[in-house]
Amino acid sequence: MPQPHNATRDTRKLRELAEMSVGRLLWKYSLPSVVGMLVMQLYNVMDRIVIGQVVGPKAIAGLAITFPVMNIATALGVLIGAGATARMSLFLGAGDVDGARRILGNSLVLTLTIGVMYIFMSPVLRLFGADEQTLPYARDFMMYILPGLLMTNLTFTFNNMMRATGFPTRAMLTMFIGFGLNMLLAPTFVYLLELGIKGAAIATDISMTVSMIFVMRHFCSRRNGPVVFTPGTYRISWPLVWGIIGIGAAPSIINVASCLINIFLNNSLKHYGGYEAIAASGIFVTYTSMLCCIVLGICQGFQPIAGYNYGHGMPRRVARVF
Repeated sequence: MPQPHNATRDTRKLRELAEMSVGRLLWKYSLPSVVGMLVMQLYNVMDRIVIGQVVGPKAIAGLAITFPVMNIATALGVLIGAGATARMSLFLGAGDVDGARRILGNSLVLTLTIGVMYIFMSPVLRLFGADEQTLPYARDFMMYILPGLLMTNLTFTFNNMMRATGFPTRAMLTMFIGFGLNMLLAPTFVYLLELGIKGAAIATDISMTVSMIFVMRHFCSRRNGPVVFTPGTYRISWPLVWGIIGIGAAPSIINVASCLINIFLNNSLKHYGGYEAIAASGIFVTYTSMLCCIVLGICQGFQPIAGYNYGHGMPRRVARVF
């Protein structure tokens, strides 16, 4: 049954989504999201600077070869993360805290299940444009990054839900924690310990694991709001699952399309320009992604405001934030 809002600090965080002026809300939710997205992109910039300076252009090309794999992983993560966050906002707007908790539990089960698929991604690197020069670097990176992809998906999925439950600044802090660790660990593993490209992957894995622990702890304490992990919410509910997938499918398909474009691009670059062309393209894509992060950050700030007010029966506020 839907649970009424009370006057506690936690429910006030949610009620402001329906009461604060839309302009202030959009600023409050979008700015931390934009900053967080830019910080996450600095992960990639940091890795490429260290790898390019220490290991060389073949390693950068090998890293670029893995972009389609990362796009597939992102597509699977977005399928759950975007859909679950939108559904949770709708439930919270309607005052159904129990429904939001079931979304939380079902999302955890779905994300862990999808994580098993990552072990099958490494053997297809040649299809993505790898050759004898770049394959060793791509394989080294994928061998060590694959275990961390599950941590990455858990971090992003539940970080978005943290924002949806009224904690946009804490969601941004999650990204700062991961980036700060990666800044320290990547040069240490790649340069000082001479682990090469695999060192960058290990640094990312450790950073994302710490970020994941920070996010998951948030949902383990009732001090952080009414939406927490609760016994009985992990049983898969197919109506909830299809609701999550129905919303998450669109952004997921976009990432799959990006994967196909990367495969075509890498193979064309390999044929006409060799590994140096692939490396140059990888660097270019990394920096252009930072521009896209601004738009994505605004959209992430928009989503909980629109979802909550739609569920709350306030279409005029939805139209205004749009």
